[in-house]
Amino acid sequence: MAKNNKFSDASRIYTLISGEKFPSVTTVLAMKDKSGPLMGWAVKMMTECAIEKIIASTETLSKDYVVGIINDAKKEYRRRQDTALDIGSKVHHAIEGFTKASCSSEGLKIVQSLPEYPQIEKPFGAFLKWYNEHSFSLIEGERIVYNKEHRYAGQLDAIALVNSKVTLVDYKSSTSMREEYLWQVAAYSKAYEQNTNFKIDRHGCLRLDKVTGEPEWVEWTQSEIDEAFEKFLCLNKLWWLMNKDKGE
Repeated sequence: MAKNNKFSDASRIYTLISGEKFPSVTTVLAMKDKSGPLMGWAVKMMTECAIEKIIASTETLSKDYVVGIINDAKKEYRRRQDTALDIGSKVHHAIEGFTKASCSSEGLKIVQSLPEYPQIEKPFGAFLKWYNEHSFSLIEGERIVYNKEHRYAGQLDAIALVNSKVTLVDYKSSTSMREEYLWQVAAYSKAYEQNTNFKIDRHGCLRLDKVTGEPEWVEWTQSEIDEAFEKFLCLNKLWWLMNKDKGE
């Protein structure tokens, strides 16, 4: 049933086979104010880009030329953001192919044959390092889940046996762990358990560093998941108050 539900990337809305329309978990989480850190990062990206262009320039730095550099630099944060999202999507695709293969050696061949492998070698290598240190057996991956009571949906990365425990694993290729990752995992967990009546034993986020190639695993207790879910529901309620027409 879950596979027949549809997601519109343009509107960030899931349409269930019942016809109901629910916002994605990440759409709801976008209601959380992250402007402070993002603004600092955007300014840093702009500055770095402008400095690189000025240093590399062989032309006289006229006013018009400098204005052009600044205007280009203003767009740099968006370019890097899009690149990061693209790499993150490719890493997820590679992990899915690896974990669904008949064996790890076959999965590695599949991933290494991907044209984008040079781009994702370090974050995927971080996953392999973590994978080899744990007993991992995929139960299901990339599953669409939804919560009819609270009207939201999303696609979780993996439900797997990790060291013999049923574990919800969320993969990230960001530069650091963020509070909203916990909220996201909590939302997926509650929806998955509602859809399947299957109890999840452990919840965690696996961050795969694109620079160092090192994994970072963070695991949360059930009480932390429950508290995070309450916070997520506050954002979800706000989203629906501001987007009443989106569910029609």
